[in-house]
Amino acid sequence: MILAIIFAPIFAVRVSIYLEVRKSEEKRRLSIFKTLMATRSRNLSMEHIDALNMVYLEFNKNNKNQNTIRDNWKTYIDHLSSQSITNESWELKRVDLFIELLYTMATYFKYGINKVDIKNLIYLPKYFYDIENDNTLIRKGIVALFSGKAALPMEVKSFPISENIEEVQQKN
Repeated sequence: MILAIIFAPIFAVRVSIYLEVRKSEEKRRLSIFKTLMATRSRNLSMEHIDALNMVYLEFNKNNKNQNTIRDNWKTYIDHLSSQSITNESWELKRVDLFIELLYTMATYFKYGINKVDIKNLIYLPKYFYDIENDNTLIRKGIVALFSGKAALPMEVKSFPISENIEEVQQKN
């Protein structure tokens, strides 16, 4: 009885700490998933990249579900590192691998989301898409200009003419 009185509070505190740690871990995992879902149409945003880089760190338990998430993440990261994004088939595969990763995570969190919804139910106004494309073109243009691979195009539309200049030219 005396041992129970001594060890019960210690046991209760340790269980409480353990449960709090698990809750905190799950909250961080859910935050990563929600960030990836929210930014899936803006995969070059720093928020998206940061969340993607946290997957391996936070989904680190040795169980079937988290192992599958990590495996899908590794496959996706490997693909991202394999080639430039100018290849259309590369981009299609990137999207498929990313959707597979998100679907695996959605299943882990017991969200009833299918792959088609993950892919298609995205709201990104054309305005923001255009801004991102324009920024990319501007950045590439400036890099090409400063690296000497491009020059500023110049076209002379007219020359300024003063009234006196015609008289001076006719006298000469």
